[in-house]
Amino acid sequence: MDPIREGAAVSLHPVRAPLGGSIVEQHAVTAERVGPMIQLFQIADYTKLWLAADVYETDLALVGNLAGSKVRYRLPGQPEMSGEASVFSVAGAVDPATRTVTVRGNIDNPSGRLKAGSFIEVELTRTVPDAISIPLEAVQREGTEPFVFLHEEGERFRRMPVRLGAESDGRVIVTGGLAAGQRVVARGGFILKSELMKELIAGE
Repeated sequence: MDPIREGAAVSLHPVRAPLGGSIVEQHAVTAERVGPMIQLFQIADYTKLWLAADVYETDLALVGNLAGSKVRYRLPGQPEMSGEASVFSVAGAVDPATRTVTVRGNIDNPSGRLKAGSFIEVELTRTVPDAISIPLEAVQREGTEPFVFLHEEGERFRRMPVRLGAESDGRVIVTGGLAAGQRVVARGGFILKSELMKELIAGE
């Protein structure tokens, strides 16, 4: 190319990208000399995203056979922004700083609604035999101690301390304190707690 001899013929030179996408960085400037080793632009295809989930060492049993399977993800507070990712990699070592293992997957994002760099939650499931689960809104707390109200009969309710396990989709597993078939107050528990506190204050 001889810009002096060819003049206007080379004032515009097409540069074909190897893939379609959005320009996220531009390094080309006017009058800069370029060549095969110079990066002019950086292009990203946001219709395909990577998911990276850090799983704590204590939950390693949940990731043993994940490679090649699918996991569900969601954006906190935006239930409509959820979907599935295809797992292609589970790290072979625990990060010494965070004590986590990184799980990576592919997300199809044809509409571009999910943005790169978004913080998401990933759902990993485990089989819990004979598990009892209740709505999260049924759980009340006194300090850090969780409890629920059992409906015995009529207008009689009883406070029952419980031990809680994993949470998912607005429900929580109860690992201790409840038996199958017991009726738990799912709504209005806060009102019962307020009435209980009034009685305790009045009795002091």
